[in-house]
Amino acid sequence: MDVLLCRQMECRLVHICEYIYKQKWDMVNEQWELLETELQMCIPKDRDGYEMIEECKRCIDKRNYIHLYDCLIYKVGLYMIRYLLICNEQERKNLSQQARAENVEALEQNHKELLKLLFKNSEHSNVEYCFRGTENVNVTVKEGVKRFRLFSTINPWLESCNTINAKIKDHLTPKDIYVLGLGGGHLVNELAQRYPKALIKVYIPNVDIFQVIILHISLKNILLNKKIELYYDPLCLDFIKRMEDNVVSDKKEHCMVCIDRQEVRACYKNALIADKFMSKYAESSESNCALNSAYNLRNRTIGRDIYNYTKG
Repeated sequence: MDVLLCRQMECRLVHICEYIYKQKWDMVNEQWELLETELQMCIPKDRDGYEMIEECKRCIDKRNYIHLYDCLIYKVGLYMIRYLLICNEQERKNLSQQARAENVEALEQNHKELLKLLFKNSEHSNVEYCFRGTENVNVTVKEGVKRFRLFSTINPWLESCNTINAKIKDHLTPKDIYVLGLGGGHLVNELAQRYPKALIKVYIPNVDIFQVIILHISLKNILLNKKIELYYDPLCLDFIKRMEDNVVSDKKEHCMVCIDRQEVRACYKNALIADKFMSKYAESSESNCALNSAYNLRNRTIGRDIYNYTKG
C-alpha cells in the first residue's frame, strides 16, 4: 500500500464520518465511492482486510449508516492506522526528502520571502522530531523537563476536524479565515477543503516548527494554493492587528479565527501563558478590549524594537 495514498484515505474516512454525523447522505455515498476505489487499489480480494470493504458496501446498500460509521472507525480506519504506524524509517526518510524538494520548489514559486526562514539559526531550538506515528514524523516540543506533541501521533486529521467543528457557529460559511500557527499543516489543509472559496491567512510565529515541518511533511497543497496566504509573525502582533482591523467589525460573522494552541505554547514555552493567550484572543470577534490592550505593545518603544528586530 502506498503511504501517501493511505494518509489520503484516512483523511477521506474522517470526512465520511463527519458527513454521517451531519446526516449528509449524498456526500457519504459520494465520498465512499472514492474511498472504495482507493481501497480496492490497495487491498486485493484475496488479502486479509478485503472483507471490511464488503461490509461497508453492504451498509451503504442497506443505508445502515450507524453500522457504517463503526466499520469505518474500528475496522477500515484501524487497518490504515496500523499500516502507517509500522512504516519503516527508511521509507519515512525517503518521503521526507521528497516533501522537502516539493516544499522548497513551492516556496520558490509562491513564497520566496519565507525561504529565508529555512536558514535561520536554530541553535537553541526546543523542537524535536522522530520518524514515527501516522504522519511522516512525530514532532515534539521541549518545555522545561517536559515534552508535548505538536499534533496527534495517531490521527492528526481527526484532531483537525474536531478543532474546526468547535469553531463552527450557526452553519455560517466564512469568507475570511485567520489562523495563528501552521502546525503540521493538517488544520489548514482541512480548512481549505471545507471552505474552498474562503481566503485563509496563516500567521507563522515559530520558525523552528516551520523548519521541521517544511523539511519533513509535504505542504505542497498549502504552498501552491492561491487562496492561502502565509506570513511570518514572530510576536503574533500582525495577527492581532489584523483581527482588530477585520474581525472585530460589523462583518465578523463572515470570519473564522483558529489558533493552534500547541504552537502558541511552543512560542511561550509555558502552557499556562498559552492558555491565557487563547482565552483572550480565540473569541476576539466578540470583544475588542483585549485586542486594544495587546496592540498597544507595538506602539511602545521596546515592543516596536523587538518586533522590528525579529521581523528583520
